[in-house]
Amino acid sequence: MKALDQFASSILALAAIGATKSFNPLFVKLVYRNALSHMGYRSPTSHEAASSLAQHASIIQPFHPLTSLPTNAQKASTYIEQLIRNPRGHSHPIRHLVMITWLFGELDKFVDAYDRIATIQEKSHSQGVYPLYTNKQLPKPSNTNQTTQLRPKTLKPAIRAKILRLLSRGTPKHSICSHFGISISTVNKLLRTEPLVNQSWAFAKSERDLLKNRKDWISLSQIYPSASASITRSHNPKLYAWLYRNDKDWLLQNCAKLPTGRNGNNSKIDWNNRDNELEKLVQIALDQLFSQGSKNDVGMHNIYALVPSLFRCLQNSNPYPRTRALLLSVKQQKLSNAKNNQGSGSTDDLH
Repeated sequence: MKALDQFASSILALAAIGATKSFNPLFVKLVYRNALSHMGYRSPTSHEAASSLAQHASIIQPFHPLTSLPTNAQKASTYIEQLIRNPRGHSHPIRHLVMITWLFGELDKFVDAYDRIATIQEKSHSQGVYPLYTNKQLPKPSNTNQTTQLRPKTLKPAIRAKILRLLSRGTPKHSICSHFGISISTVNKLLRTEPLVNQSWAFAKSERDLLKNRKDWISLSQIYPSASASITRSHNPKLYAWLYRNDKDWLLQNCAKLPTGRNGNNSKIDWNNRDNELEKLVQIALDQLFSQGSKNDVGMHNIYALVPSLFRCLQNSNPYPRTRALLLSVKQQKLSNAKNNQGSGSTDDLH
């Protein structure tokens, strides 16, 4: 799966370049043509070249979104021709990455070849010599020759030491590129040749990202002080996801300090007032039952029938102490009356 690994590495390398570098489609076409010529193909769209591309593409073609890549020589020949002719529109970066990994193996080699071609073309343009790489109308040469300062092929030791020192402190790559006028490819090569600097840069970058994202989360919490963790998260889900993956303990600790967002069921209930109201209802029911018959005939089922909410309220163990005391007194009175009735009945039998 070497081809797949090369393709994935090229995607990451292109993402690292980002917006720091752009590629002229006309120069890219020339880079492809030169690479095909150096590989010994008699024609860019020859059967040998197309078969080689088809074999390369068939390795990564089963994976989405690469299923439309050419897997035979005829389709591969058309594929090559579309990328080496004068551009008529924009091609998807994936199409170019497939071509680059086939011809160069990795993106850095392509960037180096592109820089050489671009330097030659720009130098020729500044001297009034226009290479035949386009069918567009050529502009008139300028009266004054503008000299173009070429980027050195190798970094001077003093500049190289400065760049390594900045990288070891975690300085962003794009800042170094802008300051020294070098490409991201040069910076990446430097990091690959200096493993300790690469390790220091990665650690410093991680610490910088950690502090920045922590600060952003605290600022977000201060903007919405009454919001719960889930609501705060909804305002910046990417920030929450990064902290959850890289700093989970700190995130959970700070989320615990935020409001829960739940008011609770008992926050506005006056249990004393409810107890008084229920006690009154039970007392009215008892008075009604006592007026209809003997106190000994009154049972809980009779009270439940007159006060339907009583059974549900008594399911809670703590509330309604006054109502419970009233019912307990009724039960004790009923038991006392029952004992007295039994005692009087035994005395009547002796007489």
